[in-house]
Amino acid sequence: MENFLGNGMTDRILKTHHDRASIELQREYRLIFALNLELIIIGILFVIVNIYLDFQLITAILSGGVLLAIINLVVLIRKKSVILTAYAICTICLLVAVLGNLFLGGITSSYLDWFYVIPILAATTLGMQGLVIYSLLSVTCIIFFVTQSLIPAYLVTGNFVIFINIINHTSIFILIFTVMYHLIREYEDYESFMRD
Repeated sequence: MENFLGNGMTDRILKTHHDRASIELQREYRLIFALNLELIIIGILFVIVNIYLDFQLITAILSGGVLLAIINLVVLIRKKSVILTAYAICTICLLVAVLGNLFLGGITSSYLDWFYVIPILAATTLGMQGLVIYSLLSVTCIIFFVTQSLIPAYLVTGNFVIFINIINHTSIFILIFTVMYHLIREYEDYESFMRD
């Protein structure tokens, strides 16, 4: 092959392949880093809201999720393990959503809507395999919570229901918007690299 292409041509092909792989890894790293930070910020916001509402179990679940997300971010920074940290962040979100819905009554709360975000996070960070795995897990959880009659550990009344719904729906919208923004921005950067 080297005789056919010449040493210079082979080196350029290998360099281009290496550059593409390196750019792809950097893209995935930046995306997972940004999503992790966003989820930590949203998690802290929810911890504050649940402390205010005196929902101690939900506060503990969310605090645990934030702590795991911080640990995940440290692992990402130190080890640069994008696949491990991508699976970890999706799994953390899924576990927090499951536990939160168990204590808040499943279908009766807007916390159920978080199961719609998890496949988007998985598709963005893990690709098709993540989309399939976390979609199946999310739809299984949705079916469970829709078909079971769970008694919420905490009863939310009046204006607090509206407040929680606004916080949930706004946070979900912002997260979906920022996930798509980062994905499109990284795609455009990669496209620009390929043209050069």
